[in-house]
Amino acid sequence: MFDGDQATVTAGPWSDGSTRGRLTRLPRVFALGGDVRRALVLTLVWEIVGEVVGWAASSLILPDKADLNATLARHMFPGQHLSHFESIWVRWDGNWYGLLGTAGYGSHVSNLDAFFPAYPLLIHVGGVLLGGRYLVAAILINRLLLFPTVVLFMKLVARDEPGDGRETELAPLMILLIPGAVFFLGALTETLFVFACLAAMLAMRRERWLAAAAACALATGTRLPGVVLVGTLALELLLRREWLKAVYCSAIGMLGLGLFALYTLVTQHDLLAFKHAYQYGSWNDQTFTLNVLRGPLRYAHELVHYPPTHGYGGIVTLRYLVALLAVVVLAALCFRRLSWPLRFFVVGTALIPLLSGSMFSYYRYAMIPLLPMMVLATRWLSTRPVWRDSAVLALAGVAIFDIMAFTSGHWVS
Repeated sequence: MFDGDQATVTAGPWSDGSTRGRLTRLPRVFALGGDVRRALVLTLVWEIVGEVVGWAASSLILPDKADLNATLARHMFPGQHLSHFESIWVRWDGNWYGLLGTAGYGSHVSNLDAFFPAYPLLIHVGGVLLGGRYLVAAILINRLLLFPTVVLFMKLVARDEPGDGRETELAPLMILLIPGAVFFLGALTETLFVFACLAAMLAMRRERWLAAAAACALATGTRLPGVVLVGTLALELLLRREWLKAVYCSAIGMLGLGLFALYTLVTQHDLLAFKHAYQYGSWNDQTFTLNVLRGPLRYAHELVHYPPTHGYGGIVTLRYLVALLAVVVLAALCFRRLSWPLRFFVVGTALIPLLSGSMFSYYRYAMIPLLPMMVLATRWLSTRPVWRDSAVLALAGVAIFDIMAFTSGHWVS
């Protein structure tokens, strides 16, 4: 799947077309003891650091004057006193997910239908278990899922052949500090979706097709780009000439989106409510287009007329464009080292947000196509100490800045 993964014999997408036979053994699983304990410690330390930085930033930095998060929260949850913990980590889309977790979808199509149901369903279950603290549940779900997400990334990074394990030592830091890591800590879908993507990739690497399909179903029930993950699984099986498996695994993988569409058909009489939701709320300026350059060109024009020196809005625009540039550059560097299914995954998840004619929230979206390339980057950096330390420091600096901005009410998305 990734360059350097060692199986035995057969041609297939895992080895970029080299002449090999069918995989006859499972990939090596690294010893879980020390690696997993270290991952757990690093995850807990990072969550504590994020909490301390967020608390300090929200107390010391003046919020953006245009930030309506507090007003929105009071309107959505009248009569509830939000703790400081809730108010700094439940922002923007997090409020909508919290509302869905408490009240569900309405009887008519609205902007709420743009948010897929898997995460709100978990919020509802968690909120009931916590005695009605749905917003706390929204945050804690991501904090609890972060550790298994880190472990999955470690397993993907671990090579099949025996080694010194340096890549698995670096892996937790690389996923915890991935650009956009702040979204792992807030009430957003990144942790759940990344968990599903990594689980599917690992299952495909081990030829556990039903497990991969189940992970795809979780992904399509969480966010629309999950359909690209289903396509990745289908392409993997088609390249192996497993035609029937490709059909039924794809069908299972699409269950998340399919059940959501069926639900909105029954309750709102609209099979495509998740698409029509973009006609409402702040998304009404986003229209489907095949011109994927429309958004980048529009935002580049805005950056020229409103650079970062003119205010925080320029920083946000620059972040979107840099995120896209990073995906393009890394994809070009890593393209030959990825299997065809992963190439499809990278290109598909990078392009789907651009089909809206906008780059709105592209910093969040860019995390997903970066995942396979972060696996390769972790392996490469693990043998180059100077580059490794520089990369970790740079990523940590960006992550700290994002946490400070997010928790103090400045737009990060």
